[in-house]
Amino acid sequence: MLLSAVETFAQYPQYFSYDTENGLPSNEVYSIVQDQQGLIWLGCDAGLFKFDGVHYTSYNCETQKSKSVTGLTISSSGKLYCYNFQSQIFCLDNTSQTLTELKHTLPNASINSLSSDLSGNIYVAHAGGISAYNENQKQWKDFFETLPENVIQNATLAGKSEKGNFKKHIRFIYSKGITEIINNKLILKYETDLFQATSPANFEIENYNDALWIFSKENGTIYRYRSGKFENLINTPLNEILATRKVTNVKELADGNLWICTYKGIIRFNQKSNTADLLYPELSFSDCIIDREYNYWFSTLQSGILRVPHLSLSVWNRFENNRLVKITADSTNIYFASVNGMIGKINALTGELKTYHTGNNADVQSLDYDFKGNALYFNINNRLYQLNNGILNETKTGVYAIKSYRVIDNTTFALSSQGVFINDKKVNYEWARELKYDDQNEIVWIATNNGLQQYHIENHQWQYKTTVLKGRQILSIDFDETKRQVFALTFDGKIYNQHGSEIGALSPNIQVLRIKYHHQKLYVATNSGVWIYNLENKQWKSLNSLSGLVSENVQDLIILNNMLWLATGKGLQKIPLVELDEINNKTPLAKIYLTNKYPISTNYFQLNYKDVITLNPEASIYSSNGNFQYAYRINKGFWIKLPANIEQIEIQNLPTGNIEIELKAIDHFGRDSENTITLKGYIKPPFWLRWWFYLCLITIGIIVSIFISMAVIRNIRRKELAKTQLVNSQLKAIRAQMNPHFMYNTLNSIQDLILQNDIKNTNYYLSKFSQLMRQILAFSEEEKVLISEETEMLKNYLELEKLRFGDEFVFTLNTDENINSSRTYIPSLIVQPYVENAVKHGLLHKKGIKKLDITFSLVGSSLEIRIEDNGIGRKRSEEIKQRSAILHKSFAENAVKKRLELLNNSRQKIEVSISNINEKEEDTGTRVLIALSVNPK
Repeated sequence: MLLSAVETFAQYPQYFSYDTENGLPSNEVYSIVQDQQGLIWLGCDAGLFKFDGVHYTSYNCETQKSKSVTGLTISSSGKLYCYNFQSQIFCLDNTSQTLTELKHTLPNASINSLSSDLSGNIYVAHAGGISAYNENQKQWKDFFETLPENVIQNATLAGKSEKGNFKKHIRFIYSKGITEIINNKLILKYETDLFQATSPANFEIENYNDALWIFSKENGTIYRYRSGKFENLINTPLNEILATRKVTNVKELADGNLWICTYKGIIRFNQKSNTADLLYPELSFSDCIIDREYNYWFSTLQSGILRVPHLSLSVWNRFENNRLVKITADSTNIYFASVNGMIGKINALTGELKTYHTGNNADVQSLDYDFKGNALYFNINNRLYQLNNGILNETKTGVYAIKSYRVIDNTTFALSSQGVFINDKKVNYEWARELKYDDQNEIVWIATNNGLQQYHIENHQWQYKTTVLKGRQILSIDFDETKRQVFALTFDGKIYNQHGSEIGALSPNIQVLRIKYHHQKLYVATNSGVWIYNLENKQWKSLNSLSGLVSENVQDLIILNNMLWLATGKGLQKIPLVELDEINNKTPLAKIYLTNKYPISTNYFQLNYKDVITLNPEASIYSSNGNFQYAYRINKGFWIKLPANIEQIEIQNLPTGNIEIELKAIDHFGRDSENTITLKGYIKPPFWLRWWFYLCLITIGIIVSIFISMAVIRNIRRKELAKTQLVNSQLKAIRAQMNPHFMYNTLNSIQDLILQNDIKNTNYYLSKFSQLMRQILAFSEEEKVLISEETEMLKNYLELEKLRFGDEFVFTLNTDENINSSRTYIPSLIVQPYVENAVKHGLLHKKGIKKLDITFSLVGSSLEIRIEDNGIGRKRSEEIKQRSAILHKSFAENAVKKRLELLNNSRQKIEVSISNINEKEEDTGTRVLIALSVNPK
């Protein structure tokens, strides 16, 4: 059956639409311009707005009589001028960002156009003539007064100027012809009565290729003025398109084309090629620009604004169902299939489009072109169809669920979910989906769910040979005819060659669908756009909606005549391969600005502790379509990233001292902005961290410390003095009490000698006694004495006791040779009381030989004084004292205990222990051990 039909499907570039649904205050936009910072400004029926790609900022004037704003113009100083339909002119100040009314004395008539030159002049063409405002001199000037009087008298002074910014010379039309302002004078360049019957306001004019083009708004008439000649253009590609369209604006753009805005589409005219293209005929256009990122912006009168990233990325999306699933090609035509069974054919050279339908509203499972038979095969609902010369026929086959159908040398290969069929005979049971033929080596490669299968000719029949990548699901394959190399794409996004070696890989999160090889690059169709792998530098690049794709859901792709064709979920798209590198590489870097007025308004700022810095960032980065980030860091720390929709950045808990804040933008490619804003300042520390506070604290601390130290020292001195005085007085009193006791005992001994009439010994004894008394008296005044002095005193004392007891008393007095007795001090009279006690209570009642041994020795760092006697022992001595008529307790014993307590309290550590020499025999003698630390005096 013959089902072909030529259809008129317009191909238009993909665009991003900004309208009231995504925040634009009005869909009726009259004028659009980009300022020197790269920010987009819109004049619409809701007023003046700035668009940074994310937010719309409104600007109003208190004296504004109506909201609608148009005629946006940038002056040479960078200020923005515009007007409303009440003939009010407004100026936006760059610094204060406020909209103010520019007062004027123009006739109360409508303004037709605004334009600016390089000298700071803003030209206003209005119903009363032509006027200019010089922003340097802040003065107005009317120009029609310089025309000849006969011209002024007979002329309607309404004027219309070229639109645009920074023009060297600006030309105007008015009722008498074409004029130009040169050297601040209005010069009539060409006189014509064309504009007498119709007001100049009914025309649009623009300078294009050194000629002034004049378009009638209503009837499609075109005039051109060049080199003094004025001509009416007819039979041009523009005339036919303009015949039924009303012109709203004319602009020459940087792409070398003249753009004509109409109520039914926008026309692109190129004089060099003499071609005119009508785009988007269903929309009404009012203005257009090309921004610094090479985006096209079109303002419309019903649909907001459009941004077209790339005009060369054509889209066909007027089908009954735009969800395309398959695509293939012959040498001239592109074939594609949709989910509802439609087959499309488009001539890649002429753009002629035909569609075919079998009546089966089902998904097309296979789409293959047989070059030898010049036939297209496709499978719907398990029925195989053939399209040949516009005739659609069903092909009989016993194979179901066909995924690919190829004819090779009169042999049919049918790949299905049931296996591989050759001439309708099943030769393999693996799910198969794609085939590539190496005609030089006569090898067929087949992608299956269980690896990459290879078939070859054997005995004039195709036979299975081997499988590479067994166990791996192969989704798609392609063949490099130059290097005879196969590329296999697996379900997990990995790419292998026919030897099973991995070449590259995509993220497992990306769903891959199809792979194609072209000129050392691999193109992969995925659910996130097209990914391109460069086999030479081993790098990936991606094409997505931000690159201009109509949809990121790319089901299939093919390359023909250096054009990349995509079957997407939103139609068919064509992309020139020569522009792919430009799509990703030519986009300029973003620019970032701050709109802050205070406190971050200078190069250096000062803030108090705990103040919050608020930054209001703004970026010129429209190609990212809002998918960019702001990032800032403090004092070269780590970058903190924030989304593009944030309106202000509040930085808290700032460190004190010198501070540096850096702010940048990061586009959707991950590239840093062209500029980084650096803010430097100083954060004042809190008062408790400032130097004067530290100085006060230190000073107060020093003063308080001095007073406390002085008080403590005085208290310590007072206590130590009182303690020392107390100890000394007590020691002196004890020593003073001991002296009479010694004398009493000694005099008793001398008395015995006198009674015995032993004159010789009495004299000797008296000499010893007098020497002993002198030593005791001297020791009583000293806290410490040398060991040598203590032993000499003890020797004198014991010799006196020996004279008393006779030969029965034997004593020894030994000093360790390691002790320097002439340099080592001990408390005075510390030993004598224990020696006296040993004599009086231990040896006195002893019968027979009475022995007493006194030893001074070093034990570690302590001095040990050992006093041993062979007396009656402590127990018998205590019994004798209790039987005595007078229970006399030794005065020396009490005095010594009290003295030891006082000495220990005065940091002199003295330990005394008294024990029996033999614990089993208690009457064999007593041992006294005195341990004390020794220091030179």
